[in-house]
Amino acid sequence: MVERDIRVLCYGDSNTWAPDMKNGGRFDRHTRWAGVLQDRLGPGVTVIEEGLSGRTTVRDDPYEPYRNGLDYLQPCLLTHDPLDLVVLMLGTNDLKSRFNVTAEDVGRGVALLCDCIGLYAPDAKVLIVAPAPLGKAVDPEDMFGPGVIKSQRLARIFAKLARERGFGFFDAGEVAILDYGDGIHLDAKDQRALGNALADQILASSWFAANAAE
Repeated sequence: MVERDIRVLCYGDSNTWAPDMKNGGRFDRHTRWAGVLQDRLGPGVTVIEEGLSGRTTVRDDPYEPYRNGLDYLQPCLLTHDPLDLVVLMLGTNDLKSRFNVTAEDVGRGVALLCDCIGLYAPDAKVLIVAPAPLGKAVDPEDMFGPGVIKSQRLARIFAKLARERGFGFFDAGEVAILDYGDGIHLDAKDQRALGNALADQILASSWFAANAAE
């Protein structure tokens, strides 16, 4: 039998791409949460970073093209096949005022992404990550408006979806409170905290222990 690495796809938006809002550019690999995940899971694991600023779950943005997460997910899954785990962290951008959707609508978008994973990576485990709620003072404020309140409901909605489908779940709001900066993006400390928290959960899972032992 040919041995291969455990393959983990991290599919998200700007908080997966990890912009450095203070100094410009992007956080280095060892600061980005997906990079921290790679460091913690070790050399027998390949962590694939698929973060795009502005990416939504299923919505076309009239001002930022190619941000529909469902449109890109199918080719992404096929490109990186085989996959053992998909870590899915989307939903923040769906809350922009221009989309005018409910928190439940965002959950429905995540459900469609999960359906896509089931079709094109049926053997992969899924870990749904609820993005940290938006900070109290989002800049620019008019971009999200009532989305700040809606963001506080995503963890409950996503957790229910994960339970119903037998998927893993983590609430990024447990390690990151975005009451700093623009109220949208994780800083270096919270990037590392999220990466470490997800690594702890994955390393403690029975499926990871079984695959790592093969």
